[in-house]
Amino acid sequence: MLNLGYDYDRGLGLHVNHTKAFLWYHRAAAVGSGRGSLKATLKIARTYDKGLPGVHLNYGKAVKWFRKAAIMGSPAAMAKLGYMYRRGQGVKKNYFKAMKWFRKAAASGNVMAMDGIGDLYMEGWAVPQNFQKALKWYRDAIAHARRSKAARIAKKQIALINDIEGRGG
Repeated sequence: MLNLGYDYDRGLGLHVNHTKAFLWYHRAAAVGSGRGSLKATLKIARTYDKGLPGVHLNYGKAVKWFRKAAIMGSPAAMAKLGYMYRRGQGVKKNYFKAMKWFRKAAASGNVMAMDGIGDLYMEGWAVPQNFQKALKWYRDAIAHARRSKAARIAKKQIALINDIEGRGG
């Protein structure tokens, strides 16, 4: 079922049809546990998070599906929930819940979560502002990353902190 969803999404042997793909992802997610179910759950969550032709963007539903994937053990879903709580997308903005989800994902080595924790320390959201702790988390993100967007962001943040500390402010 999951593969049929992928086939409709990508047009592999079928005409591209995001609506049918989405239906097949729902069926795969409903089948039960396992890796296929987790992948389908993440696909549903990401579809609601981004929106596609035939499936409207819906942050509230995205949060619901990311939460299911997080409970199933997905560090990527945990990190995404952290960002959604930080931004107030589909949920009330809550930096403490953002930190909770970021920490769970970071414990599994998720680079985006490490970057998110660094941001919270950098800005003083849910924690006292602490540039040294922010630097630690940004450096951890870089150490775990492989040319990822998070590593580029973390490097920029480190430069910003160094600049701020160099000016004494």
